[in-house]
Amino acid sequence: MIRKFSYLSRIFNAYVLKKNSQLTFWHGEPEVNQNIDYNNPGEFYQKFSYKADYPGPFDENGVIILNYHGEVGEQKYHIAIAQYGLACYNRWKETGDAKWFDRFMNQVKWHMDNIKQNEYGIWLWYADFDWDYHGKLKAPWASGLAQGAGLSLLTRAYKETIDRKYLDLCEKVFKSIATPLEYGGVMAMNRRGFWIEETLIPSYHILNGFMWAVMGVWDYYLITRDSIIKRWFYRFSDTIANNLYRYDTGYWSLYELSDTNMKMLTSYFYHSLHIVQLNILYNITGNKLFKKYADRWEYFKNKWIYRKFAYLYKSVFKIFYF
Repeated sequence: MIRKFSYLSRIFNAYVLKKNSQLTFWHGEPEVNQNIDYNNPGEFYQKFSYKADYPGPFDENGVIILNYHGEVGEQKYHIAIAQYGLACYNRWKETGDAKWFDRFMNQVKWHMDNIKQNEYGIWLWYADFDWDYHGKLKAPWASGLAQGAGLSLLTRAYKETIDRKYLDLCEKVFKSIATPLEYGGVMAMNRRGFWIEETLIPSYHILNGFMWAVMGVWDYYLITRDSIIKRWFYRFSDTIANNLYRYDTGYWSLYELSDTNMKMLTSYFYHSLHIVQLNILYNITGNKLFKKYADRWEYFKNKWIYRKFAYLYKSVFKIFYF
């Protein structure tokens, strides 16, 4: 009950009182970046303009801090730091203004300074706060999305500086992605494929996190042109494509594949994000399954009755779960 009150307090502060919060950073309008050459490293695949415009707070080194309010409070969150860095990189490429490159490199430096080895010798970034998700993720917790987003950030740092230390760290990060959970990595393997898990315990195949993470693997391939990395990318992307039907409810998309009695639908934001991510993966791979579901879910999004039903269903889910 206390956790539920804390969660509702964060939502109230963000949406009703319009206080600056983590939602200011996460929930802009997703859009495909049109300035992309999918076969050469450059700007990140999404525009992330709303992320670049995040007003703060920041620490003394210019590293983004998110305010979750309630018992969570202000936190440095590995995924947010990487995505803010990518947003600044895009803005620098668009404007040529050096301040954006400096902000990008501030986030890169945090990644260089804050990665740690686990008991298996795998290098991971950790979130140092508890988070409610199917119970509570206890700090410190790692994430396959954090690893993939970190790859996207560091490959661009290497591209711009040709400093070998960034590429060396990419190699360690990629190892975490290609290592199964039981050996300290962030990958789950089962009869349905190879999964990069946004949350490790529990691991419920969160779709948006998997798609963002696999973009990081593609970025690493573009920098190295290593055929082994390319094979891993297609193992992961084929797993996504071949399992999309499991995320399709017939009127909306699922956020994850958990075993809850009520399935976890996406919010409007995450449904829109899925569509953008699917279009990006189609542009990279040419796999028509990505385009099929991007178009299908766009159709769902444009149906008023589907949007309304999904909103009501999601509201009930929040009451009983999180």
